[in-house]
Amino acid sequence: FGREAIHEMRVDIKRLRACLLLVDSILAEDRSSEILPRLNRLFKRAGKVRHYQLEMDITRRYMDDSGLRLDWYYNLLKAQELHYRRRFEVLCDDFELSFVGRGVRKIGRLLDPIDNDKMAFLIRQHFEQLLKNLHAVALDSDSESAHFHAVRILSKETRYVLEVLRKFPT
Repeated sequence: FGREAIHEMRVDIKRLRACLLLVDSILAEDRSSEILPRLNRLFKRAGKVRHYQLEMDITRRYMDDSGLRLDWYYNLLKAQELHYRRRFEVLCDDFELSFVGRGVRKIGRLLDPIDNDKMAFLIRQHFEQLLKNLHAVALDSDSESAHFHAVRILSKETRYVLEVLRKFPT
């Protein structure tokens, strides 16, 4: 449950999500809904812990830079981080990952008949659609933070799909 472990787990879930959505696109059917809801719960619970960890880092840096004594605030953040860490631990104790393995095996059987050229074409097609979606976004000074966050998520998904696409010869 260390800082880096939680961060890496969240990044891995984002990568897995991007791959599952790519598979949905390749197969033209919804396969991700069997796996993603459970992973999203884990992702969000870990996100609460990560949020307070980052807030504590920012507060500590601000305290060091400005010389202000904000120990009371830092301690409040730490108490919240511990609360969410305990909730995350309980979820992890009861969390069974075998559903991911089963889902991946099912997906593998469905993707097996697709030859490499067709696979590369379908991945490229999905990647190009993600790029179009990114280019279609219009952000300005009136945009809400949720819009910026959506663009950030879409950018990461595009990046992860590009990582998969690069495995195929052009």
